Amino acid sequence: MIEMAVDRRSDAIAARVATAYARDRIAQAVYEAIIAGIDIGPCALPAPADRAWLREAIAVPIRQATDAALQTLRVALGQCLEDAPPDLVRRLETGPRLPRLGLE
Repeated sequence: MIEMAVDRRSDAIAARVATAYARDRIAQAVYEAIIAGIDIGPCALPAPADRAWLREAIAVPIRQATDAALQTLRVALGQCLEDAPPDLVRRLETGPRLPRLGLE
């Protein structure tokens, strides 16, 4: 059997980080960063139409920022793992998923 190169294995491991759960958590963090800077509540924006418009409008930047964060994380983690000892990469590749190790 031909063994996958360390960098390809590192990329495959890093890709596991881009889960739906991770996407939801990052999107929530981006949303919280937005509302920390822009009050979109009823006290700041009494008109329901204004709040509804703003919530819909920020959906696109949230998605874009989330996609960019996951891609950056995936690339950076893949590069980090390229420098890892080959035995460690093998164990990560075949071992339990990262959340089970308490790294979530």
